[in-house]
Amino acid sequence: MLFFDDIEPEQLTLFASFLAVAISEGRTAGELNILGEFLSTLGDSVSLIAAQKEFLISIQEEKNNTNDKE
Repeated sequence: MLFFDDIEPEQLTLFASFLAVAISEGRTAGELNILGEFLSTLGDSVSLIAAQKEFLISIQEEKNNTNDKE
């Protein structure tokens, strides 16, 4: 997936910080607040999708385990 499977956590943190500084240049505080809230909502939505996928997989695995015991 992109480059996330080959980057150290510290490098990813530095990249995120660098990107935040680059994006914020020349923007007003109001623009940055809106952009930050938008990105937070986007991140929350991605996390919710991932959580639901994991949940559905665990339900399917439980069903499979139940069927194997029968």
